[in-house]
Amino acid sequence: APQRPESMAADRGAGEAQVAAAALRWIDDGASLFLSNGSIAHRLLPQLVLRQGLSLTLHDLGMVATARQFLQSEIHVTGGLQGNDEPGLLGPAAELGVLSHPLDLCVLAIAGIDGRGRVLARHAGAARLYSAAVRHADKTIALAYRPALSATEGHPICTLGELHGLAVNHDLEPAVFDLLAEHDLRVERKADGLIEFVRA
Repeated sequence: APQRPESMAADRGAGEAQVAAAALRWIDDGASLFLSNGSIAHRLLPQLVLRQGLSLTLHDLGMVATARQFLQSEIHVTGGLQGNDEPGLLGPAAELGVLSHPLDLCVLAIAGIDGRGRVLARHAGAARLYSAAVRHADKTIALAYRPALSATEGHPICTLGELHGLAVNHDLEPAVFDLLAEHDLRVERKADGLIEFVRA
């Protein structure tokens, strides 16, 4: 029988929370993080209670509210323009906010990967902001649940070669493994419906 929409949503929620949990391996106590918006990144916030002394930089005001609810962390908000057509604060002021202090880790919830091995955001303004965060951070990891692959829609953030890690749910086509291997990302572990790649 086809799944009911609410059970599909519950499956997706559980899957996204699992992908989000994979990010914790990359996050040390005392780390300075930039988090993109997107539901996977949002689901990571409550899980960050497991880490002490974090400094978070956020550009999505909805996520700021969630972070405040769960975390004692230092929270930086980028500033910038809240547009009508994209979630989150954007533009030059947001980019300056990202660059205003050092970042150990940039955590990106991504929409897809294109055939040229570029990591995609759903929105153009966010892609520009995330590109700045990737360049500024020491390391970048991407999180994806059922990403659009060899996608033609979406806006490039960076290449797979700029990622240090990628966590994605299991349904990957062989061509994607090839693309990841070309960019020196190898399978580190497979468990619980997740595949985690790290830079070789």
